[in-house]
Amino acid sequence: MSFYRPVPSQQIRSIRLSLLAIGGGIALVAALSGPPVNANHEHAPPLLPRPELLITLGNAQRHMLADYYWVLTTEATGRASNRYEYRDIADYAELVSDLDPNFRYTYVFAGVSVPYNLGRETWVNTEESTRILKKGFVLFPDYVYLRIVLAYNLSYFQKEYQKAADILRDTVRLPMAPKYLSELATRLYAQAGAIDAGLTLAHSLFQNAPDPSTREAFELRTRELLLERELQKLDQAIAEFRNQKGRRPDTLFELVSAGIVHEIPADPLGGAIVIGPDGRSHSTVAGNHRLEVYDARKLN
Repeated sequence: MSFYRPVPSQQIRSIRLSLLAIGGGIALVAALSGPPVNANHEHAPPLLPRPELLITLGNAQRHMLADYYWVLTTEATGRASNRYEYRDIADYAELVSDLDPNFRYTYVFAGVSVPYNLGRETWVNTEESTRILKKGFVLFPDYVYLRIVLAYNLSYFQKEYQKAADILRDTVRLPMAPKYLSELATRLYAQAGAIDAGLTLAHSLFQNAPDPSTREAFELRTRELLLERELQKLDQAIAEFRNQKGRRPDTLFELVSAGIVHEIPADPLGGAIVIGPDGRSHSTVAGNHRLEVYDARKLN
């Protein structure tokens, strides 16, 4: 379901007439652009000219051409109803961004619009979405919202948690960056297994905290990261025990008896570390809470 209505055809005709007044070749190319007609009702990608051709024919009218294809982009979004039609939005947006690279909203619009959920969180068109976001990221490295959307794509779709965390880590320092990004970045580092990077970020944020409550929050986050580091090590030990014995251990003491770990680590939160009902290690203080953005069991 789209939240964008098709742009009135009168607006498209108006731009075409303007292009016709400037040059017939440009108008002809523009008139031929759009969804191809397929007698078998099979989907085919939009018929779009190469940007080099448009620039050669009418470099002085690049912004008008970009506006024209932006209109087609929004119209394609308005009529999209399946994975292939949402994929088409990427082609239109790529052409717009080639004609007018400084039209920065194009990158976010396409990045958000192109992915399509087939159901049960099975997403398609994600690589196309991430590609155009990366294109905008190079040109607008200080565009906070674009950075957030790109980090989301990298973490949720591509499972590139450390890259996403690095982007958010640097975004935190930009003006108008939401405060929650710093905590999200440390969670992504934990998800990636890059605990040391998360600790470095948390310590930096602790040192530069503007008030006692913020310092307290990042002091807690540091302990949570230290805990997650121990829990990840223990989860690996539990998996090794299962491979050796054909069953999961009932308690962590069995890992020591089996010689897989030397000792049960202390809980940085002040509780005790135990094996939970899910077969993973947990803190008695934190319960089932783990410093993860996504459930690790669903990622394997």
